[in-house]
Amino acid sequence: MRISAKCLAILTVLLLPGTVFAQAVLTGTVHDASGAVLPGVTVEAASPALIEKTRSATTDGSGQYRIIDLQTGTYAVTFTLPGFTTVRRANIELSGTQTVTIPIEMRVGGIAETITVTGETPLVDVQNAKREVVMNKDTIQALPVARAVGALLNATPGLTVDTNGPALSPTMTFFNAHSSTANSTGVAGEGRMTVNGMTIAAARSGGVSSYVYDTPNSEEIAVTVGGGLGESDIGGPVMNLVPKSGGNTFRGTAFFNEAGNWSRGHNLTDDLRAIGLTQTPGIIEAYDASGSFGGPIMKDRLWFYASYRNLDTQTAMEGITANANAGDASRWDWVGSPVNARLVQDRQMFIGRLTGQVGRNRLSFNSEYQHRCEGTPLKIETPGCHNRGSDWIGLGNNAAPFQSPEATSTAARGYFDAPFYVNQPFWTMPAT
Repeated sequence: MRISAKCLAILTVLLLPGTVFAQAVLTGTVHDASGAVLPGVTVEAASPALIEKTRSATTDGSGQYRIIDLQTGTYAVTFTLPGFTTVRRANIELSGTQTVTIPIEMRVGGIAETITVTGETPLVDVQNAKREVVMNKDTIQALPVARAVGALLNATPGLTVDTNGPALSPTMTFFNAHSSTANSTGVAGEGRMTVNGMTIAAARSGGVSSYVYDTPNSEEIAVTVGGGLGESDIGGPVMNLVPKSGGNTFRGTAFFNEAGNWSRGHNLTDDLRAIGLTQTPGIIEAYDASGSFGGPIMKDRLWFYASYRNLDTQTAMEGITANANAGDASRWDWVGSPVNARLVQDRQMFIGRLTGQVGRNRLSFNSEYQHRCEGTPLKIETPGCHNRGSDWIGLGNNAAPFQSPEATSTAARGYFDAPFYVNQPFWTMPAT
């Protein structure tokens, strides 16, 4: 009985309609030419972003309408009432969790008559106090930055980002709002990272983790800088990734870039070599390759989206070399060697998503697998997901706490060979 109750509780939490995964809202008041409100007006929002194509509501006794849980995209809203001219408002851009207010005036007219109203989408959300910065997929792709969440955090006004922000490879990045930095030293950063509204973070590391957030395949990224309510367990900023989910047309993308020794220079002089410096900072080897594809399994009913990404970055850790006496029980002293240290970071990511519509119910499932491979074993003969070379090793730290390869722990740029799994089922059903 207890097991059944626990299973039921877990299922309820997993399938509970997601009010926490708030999305955009359309609202406003409909009135006639005299200013009197009009109840009973049918309001229909249509967009390719909706798997069911349209979402509708009816104005209440005060002439107000409200259409909730709208995906990011471009909408056309139609207002109809018998005896009045149909009004159509096109090209309304919705993003993030904004509430867009569209007041409409309807005039007495024929049934077949339609008035199309054009205008800019209101930029000011007059119904929410929070400050939100939204980056859509076009902005994410156009920014001349690394394909990492830290780069997007650095591009967000009002945030303070730690030194991992400009990292060449995706890594754990802490951040705060300017207003919350007073507490940042005690909580290792008040910022929270969420995917589809669910916090994805390490238990010991505040609101972030070494999980690589899939920013290149996001439909949009919304950063709540200030004024959030109960969506987070802390008062700091929240960055939420809304993943792509497919659509009614087949689409795909491919990406590849590469860098290496050929793309960098150095100022290593004989004087520097004389004091023991054998390498300079910079990329030794790096690549990032990804592909994605999505489309309909059943048009207007079931969509799919899948992506794969493989990235690897190796950068020099100048000033750190291996101990030539490592493993020699007869020696206790440290002697430098020509084996240089490198920071080695590799990640493989497999992602699959399904989105379906059953009546007013939207069902979706997101599954992600990542393989984290960082660093190398200490010895050449020890097999690993990365194998060290004869003249280099993927261990060591040239920043605090400054560790030699032999002394590196797993918490400070050590050797990692570990999987990550994220599985998210969702059910949403608008109440209006």
